[in-house]
Amino acid sequence: MNNTNPSNTNPINVVKNKKLVPEIDFLRAGACLCVILIHVTANPLYFAEPGSSAQLVYLIANQFTRFSVPAFIFITGFTLATTYLVKGTPFHYSSFLKSRLTTILTPYLIWSVTYYVYLHFYEPSHSWSGYVIDLIKTILLGSAAYHLYFIVLICQFYIFAPIFLFLFKKYAHPGRLLALGGILQLAATIYNYHFVTLPGIPLLDALIQYLDRNFLLWAGYFILGMGLAVKLSAFRAWITRYRIWLLAASLFTWAGLVLEFLHSTQAGHPLAGVVTSVKPLVFLYTASAIPVLFWLQPKITSAPLKNFYTQISRYSFGIYLCHPLLIWLVQIVVVYTAIQTTIPIVVLTYMFCAAISFVLVYNFDKLSLRLRIKFKPRPSLSSVPGSNPSQDFISQ
Repeated sequence: MNNTNPSNTNPINVVKNKKLVPEIDFLRAGACLCVILIHVTANPLYFAEPGSSAQLVYLIANQFTRFSVPAFIFITGFTLATTYLVKGTPFHYSSFLKSRLTTILTPYLIWSVTYYVYLHFYEPSHSWSGYVIDLIKTILLGSAAYHLYFIVLICQFYIFAPIFLFLFKKYAHPGRLLALGGILQLAATIYNYHFVTLPGIPLLDALIQYLDRNFLLWAGYFILGMGLAVKLSAFRAWITRYRIWLLAASLFTWAGLVLEFLHSTQAGHPLAGVVTSVKPLVFLYTASAIPVLFWLQPKITSAPLKNFYTQISRYSFGIYLCHPLLIWLVQIVVVYTAIQTTIPIVVLTYMFCAAISFVLVYNFDKLSLRLRIKFKPRPSLSSVPGSNPSQDFISQ
């Protein structure tokens, strides 16, 4: 049978012969930069005078970024499906877990200890054994810093990856699974934002207290990422057809998030409950913002801009881990120098933290590569294809 016949090609063949899906690099870079913006604007938004123009600017910027955390979950599902469903790479659970968890857990542990020491070094409330026990608990819960819960969350998706892959292999209708993912995610956000309460039962109270790092709360985004990876060609065509409506929907829901915040705070609702990424309007915003970013990526033809977002995407994990420390250091400088928090100061803080995070991670990556090459035992000539030792080093 001649497989080159166009009539025999399926909608996912577009991906099979490509190493990368360029839209994912663009989306990952955008999500990374937006996460930094969430955290840079959080304190200014909280302490700004209610109703002031400064508060409105911080609010608009902060709500614009709300798609970023769901986008990271979406990307995780998308890349899993691209590797093991679209490309057909054999899935071996033990090697999969080893590669994924080794890649993220080592830096996670290092940064958890770093943040824990930074935040608790001057606290005399614990003995050394108490510090160790508290540190272990902190690492398991992802609570050493406000952003590390996400690593605990991602590890759960890796652990349960076989179940998600089974669903897509068992049911040959990705469209139905896409609908299921959307319904599940919308239901999860409605429950989290409108109905979640502490029942007074210790175990259930603990589960609800840490609900933001429970993979079930975010599983819909993961399923959507997997489903759209499988239906990528159809997804791209759908985006092109409805791009104007998607752009309008993203702008409308973004405005809705701003208005909802203003209304909720004026009604006296706690700010922590209003500024969250797990609510229905954020789901609707994300569902339109991700397709818009997919549509925008091919429009970027400038080589420097492409290189910029590709590099940000490549180092996004390290940037994510280290940027809060830089934000805190800037805040210490601002407090001790009595600099007034103004919009230009917040903009400069964002630019500084984003740039320095990238520079630190980029240079650490280059240094670690040099060390690996320097200290890796040199293979014998007979063990190297073509008897060319440099070929092995090029592939590192």
